Amino acid sequence: MQTNVVDGILNIYKPSGLTTMDVVRNVKRITNQRKVGHAGTLDPFASGVVPICLGRATKMNELLHDIPKEYHAIIHFGVETDTYDCSGKILREIDLNDNLKESDIRESINSFKGNIEQVPPMFSALKFNGKRLYDLARAGVQVDRSPRPVTVYSIEIIDWGSPYLTLDVKCGRGFYMRSLAYDLGSMMHCGGSLKSLVRINGGGFSIENSITLEVLSEHSKDNLWLKFLNKTDSTIMHFPIIYLNPNEEEYLKNTGSITVFDNLNSDVYSIENTYRLYSGSESFLGVTSFSQKHKKWVLSRAFW
Repeated sequence: MQTNVVDGILNIYKPSGLTTMDVVRNVKRITNQRKVGHAGTLDPFASGVVPICLGRATKMNELLHDIPKEYHAIIHFGVETDTYDCSGKILREIDLNDNLKESDIRESINSFKGNIEQVPPMFSALKFNGKRLYDLARAGVQVDRSPRPVTVYSIEIIDWGSPYLTLDVKCGRGFYMRSLAYDLGSMMHCGGSLKSLVRINGGGFSIENSITLEVLSEHSKDNLWLKFLNKTDSTIMHFPIIYLNPNEEEYLKNTGSITVFDNLNSDVYSIENTYRLYSGSESFLGVTSFSQKHKKWVLSRAFW
């Protein structure tokens, strides 16, 4: 029997060995909800936070993608694989002979901080001429990949014990930790791949507050799982807020834009910001931002 449709976000801990879509399918089965999506793919070999959006909260996916992610990673120097991680075919192995020094690694890591360009791995879901790169890679086809702009906010060395380097990394959307392992290994002239990867923060959710699929399943009876559901707007509370009166709310729903800013002090309301919109009864209506193209405030996401 179909339960009532609910809106919200589950902070799910994905174990190693499952795909992100495996998690989505399991959540659908456990919650008996039809509209379920994820806010950030995590490789099968990796574990950690995967925000799962239900109902109208699936419209939050893009906004959650824009929130910085944090990873705990172990790089294996001296081992290079086709997937850039421990699940791939080993292409070459090098005996380091203790020649790799932490001081050299630390100096090289600095070049990966800030706004940089990164070449995505062949084993990725990106498309080339309409085909997924990982499908081409599995068929033995290699294609040139253009570097893409990405942002790395911080990289901290947690431990170094040759041949393993443990890092904590905070990065923006589109950044591949596997490429970091490969590129750093290339820079150190020994090759490198990810031995393990844990996403400790993603989409505004932390691993400390995540729940396993097993725990979710244990609470499936009588919809007890609902106690784990976070509100749709729970991770964007840092956005400033605007309350609309009934006339403004009706105009918003009819046109997809708002005029409330027209009579407001521009010193208070900045076109650089994104705002949360609520009705007078505090019902979450959506997210608005200024469109430079249309020179007006438009609805970025609607939640009604």
